[in-house]
Amino acid sequence: MDYAEFSILTPYPGTPIYEHAKNNNLLLTEDWSKYTGLEPTIKIEGVSSSKLKSLLQRAYLTFYLTPKNIYNWLKNRQLTFIKSALKALTNHLKMETMLRRT
Repeated sequence: MDYAEFSILTPYPGTPIYEHAKNNNLLLTEDWSKYTGLEPTIKIEGVSSSKLKSLLQRAYLTFYLTPKNIYNWLKNRQLTFIKSALKALTNHLKMETMLRRT
């Protein structure tokens, strides 16, 4: 598998999960610009919004930041991917450090 896409559960209007979330006061926002799959929009017991974002980042990093991918990026001189991956990794580690302190 070469590509993967990850997202955070997003309860879109008209779906059963949206009705459940609305009826049980689980919606974090009704700002539709945040309903992208990348922002938490529903409360999940025992998991903070920050932790959800961190888990999403971790999913991408563990899938894409592998020795095979890094080797291919270097071999094909795709330095933009390496720069983006290192920036994402740095941001993820900062977020994890902040989460551990709280």
